[in-house]
Amino acid sequence: MQAKIDRVPQGSAIYLPSGTYEISAGLTSDVVMTLSGDPGRENFDNSWDYGGGGTVIHHTATTGDGFVISPPDLEIRRISAALSGFTLRGGSVSDKATTGNGLVLNGRKGHGQTFVKAAIDGVNVCEFPERGLSLVGSVYGGSIRDVFLSNNGHNGFGTTDGGNNIGEIVFSRVRCFQNGGKGGTDQEKAGFLWIGGAFTADMISASENFGAGMILGGGPIFIGHAQTESNGGGEQIVLGQPRASAMATIMSGLVAPGKSYTGKCIHITADTARTVLGNIFFADSLSGAGTHITRDAKAGQLVMLAAPRSATALTIDDKANTDLGYLTHAFCQIFARLGVGSNDVTGDGTDVDWKPDAEILDAAGNYNFSTGIFTAMFSGVYDFEWVIPLERLGPAHDSATVFVVATSYSRQYFVGNVGAMRDANNRYTIQGRARVPMVGGDTCKIVFNVGGGTKSVDTIGGSLFGFLSITTTH
Repeated sequence: MQAKIDRVPQGSAIYLPSGTYEISAGLTSDVVMTLSGDPGRENFDNSWDYGGGGTVIHHTATTGDGFVISPPDLEIRRISAALSGFTLRGGSVSDKATTGNGLVLNGRKGHGQTFVKAAIDGVNVCEFPERGLSLVGSVYGGSIRDVFLSNNGHNGFGTTDGGNNIGEIVFSRVRCFQNGGKGGTDQEKAGFLWIGGAFTADMISASENFGAGMILGGGPIFIGHAQTESNGGGEQIVLGQPRASAMATIMSGLVAPGKSYTGKCIHITADTARTVLGNIFFADSLSGAGTHITRDAKAGQLVMLAAPRSATALTIDDKANTDLGYLTHAFCQIFARLGVGSNDVTGDGTDVDWKPDAEILDAAGNYNFSTGIFTAMFSGVYDFEWVIPLERLGPAHDSATVFVVATSYSRQYFVGNVGAMRDANNRYTIQGRARVPMVGGDTCKIVFNVGGGTKSVDTIGGSLFGFLSITTTH
């Protein structure tokens, strides 16, 4: 096999028909080349039994990389490689192999600044002791699509720590499944590890890996769709790494994580500059101390472009509390009306919690319809608007007050002599609005009372009457 690669002219192609090719040592190439085979199965399923059909290159050695593509030593040259339609399988079956990566693109940083550019399409890499697909040195440009990386000891896909010379890669339909079982660090256990420059992806999937689904540092990074599910390590997606700050990360169409979860779905570390999240659905059921989004102290700017949806109330642990950036009102949008009124609730100065109980809209699930308590998703300023219709008012009811009661902010509004302002049906509607600064996790509720008379004042329910509206200011 190696002799065949060594003899191929610059820019020529090698075709491997269906079959299993056992190699006892790793392959290397330092020329522009094309290697293609016959895909034996759909490259994007959950299976990692690659024994039946298609082209399989089985690296049986217990140490060493499976296939390394790199420019010649000490030459300033960019080479390219086009790989498609085969499976590269390592020797980790029954834990026989101890070291080695699967497919390695080595740009040889420090060897005269040489480069590698690759087009990888329809390739599976499985069962290597370390990474499945590894980018090292100066690797610029190229595309990686329809790639399935499974059951590797470290990352399914990974770049080297401090890989600032890696970037401008386009990913499409890349799946990392059950990787990281032999990893000794959080980075080694992740399904997808990016430490480098810019990349763009229209689909990355990471599930059942032993660490986080994805760890991202460097950038800028744009991911059009991502799915993380059932990963270990207490985190699904980690943004930012020491010495590899996530400069700008834009993620849209994210689904995470997929089962009852106690960790951090998205962890925005202090090593981030700007994070933009939009069109997110958290398909989990949180338990214990789990959070949908955790933003560490000194983390960079966070921008939410659309309201996340979740199977449970959205939970954000915001330790940064500053520089939240521009957050659209669509992120937090709550509207509730009072379905059924109550009799004899106030009139003698008794305080009443205003708690409309019929949901019209609750974009993120942070309003409790039974208690009227709102929990802030993150630090910011929230607009509260209330309409409280009252009836059975009398001339003695000469005062009414509304209280905004929040964890770190309280304010009261004197409505006036409602007895004198009542209509012919002894009704009056209290209306008001307040902007309330809140820290993530703070609570707020609206309380009112009517005084000066007897406890005979009712609230009026029904679709045309009282409501409470809460939105994010912008």
